[in-house]
Amino acid sequence: MAKNPFGKTRKVDNPYAVYRDDRMGFEYRVLKTNQTPEREKTNPYASWELATKSPHTFGSWEYGAGYIKDTLHGGTYLDEAASDPLWNHVYGGANK
Repeated sequence: MAKNPFGKTRKVDNPYAVYRDDRMGFEYRVLKTNQTPEREKTNPYASWELATKSPHTFGSWEYGAGYIKDTLHGGTYLDEAASDPLWNHVYGGANK
């Protein structure tokens, strides 16, 4: 089994990826993935460890696990400039 390249937890100021939903005012920072990218594709309940900021958090980060499918809803896009180059290579094209 391949090792998870995003399995070590990072700090909020150095996330693997930044996803934004400007329409709703959400920003998701991926701090860790719980499975390899290959396993995520077969698991409808796959999740990432996230730091989330929204109008409801009043400028603070809220930490916790979030389902990938919920993170990548409707207007969410990958901010490639703020994300790790390896993440952009693995996830970039699929989640825009």
